[in-house]
Amino acid sequence: MCRKKKKEQKLIEGAVALKDAAAAVDLLIALAEDEAVKSRLAKIKDDVEFSKPSADEDAQKLLRKIVNTLDDVKIKLNAKKTDAVDALLRQVELLIVERNAKL
Repeated sequence: MCRKKKKEQKLIEGAVALKDAAAAVDLLIALAEDEAVKSRLAKIKDDVEFSKPSADEDAQKLLRKIVNTLDDVKIKLNAKKTDAVDALLRQVELLIVERNAKL
């Protein structure tokens, strides 16, 4: 019974983390000036919002990597480093695909 509660708690934490990640992407969309970047961010937001919450430790680690990379995107957007933003967005896209493949 205790194991089931831990799994449920991890699922709840995963769902909250996905919502937080989607909110972070919303902020990035507001910061972005380039329409192509905004479009990619909107797609990333959709991918995150429609991702399945998971209690799987690997999926949770990947979600943390996604959030950390989104933080890096914010820094590069503020610094107007477009090439770095493109590379980081590609990394986020790949991490989302990798996370969703594990589910």
